[in-house]
Amino acid sequence: MIYLASPYSHSDANIREKRFRDVCRTAARLMRNGDVVFSPIAHGHPIAPCTVCRPTGASGNGTIASNWYGATKSLC
Repeated sequence: MIYLASPYSHSDANIREKRFRDVCRTAARLMRNGDVVFSPIAHGHPIAPCTVCRPTGASGNGTIASNWYGATKSLC
């Protein structure tokens, strides 16, 4: 399993939504290639994103950190 980390937090809701959609596209691309992916933002954004943006402790095969513009300004 790949833990897909990505930026999320921002004061502008439109930017948070864009980051959610971006990470969903990245997760989909990885899954199409046969990877099993867990992305807290892609899986948790609709309900409570910042309460689930911590590792689950599940063992996995690696971590991928998406490095989009503004990633260093994410607060999560």
